[in-house]
Amino acid sequence: DFEDEEPAKPAAAAPLKRPAEDPRAAARAAQPNVDPAKRQKLATPGDLPVELSSTRRVAVDQFKGATMVSIREYYSDAATGESKPTRKGITLNVDQWNKLKSGIGSINAALDHGGSGDVITELSAKRKVTVTPYKGTLLINLREYYEKDGEWVS
Repeated sequence: DFEDEEPAKPAAAAPLKRPAEDPRAAARAAQPNVDPAKRQKLATPGDLPVELSSTRRVAVDQFKGATMVSIREYYSDAATGESKPTRKGITLNVDQWNKLKSGIGSINAALDHGGSGDVITELSAKRKVTVTPYKGTLLINLREYYEKDGEWVS
């Protein structure tokens, strides 16, 4: 008779495998209000992002599979205290970044001579580097220019 048999116990489920930790997860968690589809931080060894000042940073990002160097201003969100990026800044592709690096000697020379506002290095047809005096200090300008009435303006 089957009445004396105990009902069969279900087989024990295999333990769930935990997915490998994504090294970019901490960066994404630190910026929860940014759309993950628009932001893909690289897991880069070293000291990235580099803080140029309390409000400016240099970071390496991926955009549509291309590596980009972003030099951007940040602000402190009053509600959360988080540091968030502004629209003020410029993003360079690897070729433009390499042109900027190769122009460092010319930029330093312009700094040593007080800056003139002349184009020091061209990063692309529209992106240029100048060194200009401003209110007693020298500024290194990385700007994108556009043509208006036959003149290049930033």
